Amino acid sequence: MNVNDVLEQKDTIVENAQRKVIECPYKEELHNALIDLLFERDESPTDLIEAIVEKQRNFVLSEQNVTLWKLAIDKIPDGSQKDLELFRFYSLMVEDYPTVLYWEKILSFAIDKVKSGSEIIPAEELPGLFSRALKDTSHSYPDVHLIWNIVLGYLQDEYDQTASESVFQMLNSLHIKRISTPHLKLDDSFSELSAFVSRYKEEEYSQLMSKANGIYSASKKMQRYYEELENLLAQEPDKLRAWSQYLETVAKYVKDVKGLASVSQVFSRAPADSPQWIPFWMTYIYILYDFQRKEIDDESFEWTVNLMISDILEKFIRTFPSSPASYAEYIRNCSEDDEGETKFAHIIRRLSVLNLQENYDEWKKIALAELNFRFKSSGDAGKPLLEVIHRYVTFAIKENNDVFHSVEKLAVSILTELKEFKRADEIVEMLIVYFGSQCDIWLYAISYFRSRNYSVNDITQYFHNAILEAETMDWPERLMEEWLRFEEVYGSAADYKKAVLECNKAIRDIASKVEEEVNVVEDSSQHEAAHPEETPSKKRKLDDSFSISKIQPSRSREKFSVKVSNIGNANDAEIVQLFKECGEIRDIILSTEGRNSIATIEFSNEQEVLSALTKDKKKFHDSTIEVQRLEKCIVFVNNYPPSLSQESLKDMFTKIGTVLSVRFPSQKSNHARRFCYVEYSNPDSAKQAIIVYDGKVLTDELSGKEYTIKVAISNTEERTFQERDRPALNVRVKNLPFKADKNEIIEFFMKCGEISNVIIPQFTPSFADQKNSGLAYINFAGAEGAQRALKLDDKLFHDRHIAVTYGHTNSKTRVQKFNDMLTIGVSNVDNSLTTDQIKAFFNENVGVVTMVETFPEHNAALVEFEKPSDAGNALMASLKLTLASRELKLSSKADILHLVGSTGSHSAAQGTRSKPKVMVPPSLQRRKRK
Repeated sequence: MNVNDVLEQKDTIVENAQRKVIECPYKEELHNALIDLLFERDESPTDLIEAIVEKQRNFVLSEQNVTLWKLAIDKIPDGSQKDLELFRFYSLMVEDYPTVLYWEKILSFAIDKVKSGSEIIPAEELPGLFSRALKDTSHSYPDVHLIWNIVLGYLQDEYDQTASESVFQMLNSLHIKRISTPHLKLDDSFSELSAFVSRYKEEEYSQLMSKANGIYSASKKMQRYYEELENLLAQEPDKLRAWSQYLETVAKYVKDVKGLASVSQVFSRAPADSPQWIPFWMTYIYILYDFQRKEIDDESFEWTVNLMISDILEKFIRTFPSSPASYAEYIRNCSEDDEGETKFAHIIRRLSVLNLQENYDEWKKIALAELNFRFKSSGDAGKPLLEVIHRYVTFAIKENNDVFHSVEKLAVSILTELKEFKRADEIVEMLIVYFGSQCDIWLYAISYFRSRNYSVNDITQYFHNAILEAETMDWPERLMEEWLRFEEVYGSAADYKKAVLECNKAIRDIASKVEEEVNVVEDSSQHEAAHPEETPSKKRKLDDSFSISKIQPSRSREKFSVKVSNIGNANDAEIVQLFKECGEIRDIILSTEGRNSIATIEFSNEQEVLSALTKDKKKFHDSTIEVQRLEKCIVFVNNYPPSLSQESLKDMFTKIGTVLSVRFPSQKSNHARRFCYVEYSNPDSAKQAIIVYDGKVLTDELSGKEYTIKVAISNTEERTFQERDRPALNVRVKNLPFKADKNEIIEFFMKCGEISNVIIPQFTPSFADQKNSGLAYINFAGAEGAQRALKLDDKLFHDRHIAVTYGHTNSKTRVQKFNDMLTIGVSNVDNSLTTDQIKAFFNENVGVVTMVETFPEHNAALVEFEKPSDAGNALMASLKLTLASRELKLSSKADILHLVGSTGSHSAAQGTRSKPKVMVPPSLQRRKRK
């Protein structure tokens, strides 16, 4: 392929990415993919800029997007065009972040261009910019003085040149306005006003300053309250509680439009762009709702509040595009907006590309808001509304178990208002069928049917049906009490006696069941006492290789490393000789940084690091070495595609700066560990790596699935969590219907999430159609799938209640799945490699691979190919394959099984199993004791 073909192929890829963004502008990953492609192509900075601007219309930009935007502007060759794009950059950024930080930059840029005579920003536009800047920042207590200095400084220069009375009056009014609001430099601001009046209007000084004194005194009294709040922020700068308290305190004293600005500016200052800050957004939104109800004699107040609500709800969605809370709040406000129908249609289109049903509690927020809006806007039983009700209720009932059943109950209320009684009745009946063990459902149903004027006999029949479920009901006593009360009021004496008899019988049945279960527990306990050898120990067995002598102090490269520069051609031994007196040297890495040779040395503790730092400026090999602490230079990289090779990862991060090492974890304890540590020679490179790669979406070559990689400064305290507390991906399913094959099992569990594999252990069939022994292991692509699968525990699969728990297959079970004719053995495998990385490697170098199993403790693996010829050719040709800097040794499956000590044979457990324990609910135990 020649150069032109390559360029044409790249153009086609970019055009396809642009088309996808146009077709679906609400998928953030599509925007990011296009931006990454344009950045990597590095041909047209304007195309990259437009792609970023297009993304900003629907999403708040990430730090990476902003960094790439500024880099693209720097690459524009034409000076005027660069200035235009820089001004647009600041103007668009200040819409999302109306803070002193951005207003200071845009005002300085604008003034500089006006003074240089540039036509980009006309001088007559500066007053408008000044006004907007002060409107957005005048209540920014710690730093608003920076904006005042720019504005007053420019006008002061203009007055010195023109001596215009109108300019003086403007300056004087702005000085007065500055001291009318408490801020950090209030005293300095008053002193500057006094000096200004004394210099230019000395004869009117007393008159002008008399008014200023009163305003300054009032602001000074208020200042102490702001100081208390600012001190709280200084102690907890990133804490939601402190910012919420600040916001609510300022909101208490809002009486006019100016007060509204003070609240919005506190909100703008907060670092509220991560999901944990959503409650802070809701606090601000509810404050604005409260302002809507305030009776203030100012028409502009109500208009301003409504505008603020509209703006913040738009930004809420752009900041948290995957949060149902933002969409639900937006939809609720559509009914109060003149353009509500249009906005609602727009937001429904945006929602259509998201999968928000994974978390039922979050999905419920949107469902309730949408049903409410559709009902209020339609006012009739329009077909679209009824279809939505049917779809949402079906999902709510069949897929989840919301204890409040909010969606179903709202649907019933709406259908009742629409006089769609038959549909409402059907929903209530469905609730009884699916959730008959919940007392509240029966009481809700009975209350509903009573409101529909059902006869006393009909209501009595519902109570009777409910009592039949008493043994499995969560609160049967309450239901019985309600039935007896109902019969006392509406039934006859005979009806009441009949209800009493049925309730007593139900109580006896419950007591009898409890007694049976308690007996089972007692029998089981006695059996275990008589046969203790059959009772598995609850204590986790220690690894056979564990011994006290093997315990080593925990390592911390992040804390106990130094960088030594100007070492010339020194080798490891010479470096050790120089620093051995400082303490135990755990590791040395020699590298180059530009033309400078460097060494990084890892010590064991803080004292050793301090000792090493005393070597700074010492003579070594005719050079003066520099020794400095190495901090915040290691990044933790997580969630990259499973098949992405270690070499590719190293290449990615080497593009940023000098990489000293890339460390991958061993897979011995967990075959799914997918993270690494990248150590740079300086903290700036580590920070840049985070900006460029954190949140970057990469596609897995094997599965085609997209992964969002996570990159952050490595934190020693968090490492235990990062490396050990990894979510499980596998579940074990017991009590399966014997006739259920692999496809049926996949179909039953596929609603939980993407399934990587289903393993049915080998068994001896007892009858002709038996497909399993009642046991299967399911491996999900993500932890969320496994978590959702656990919710199916005790659910009916055909005619059997299945048991679902976390679990894993043992190596013998896994090995049984490998076909001898298709499988080769591989040894000398780096134990940090994952199954997907090995699979991708053999896919590329030998042939299509169907399955890989690793044995990290033996540095070995089994690889099964799709074709027998690929397995045979690999062994017969004696291929020389190198993976992760190791030459692989290929052999037969039998060789690997011999190495790892597994034959793959199925062995039955010996001995008689003890009876399973039955857990008796505490509430039933209490009844038994009574």
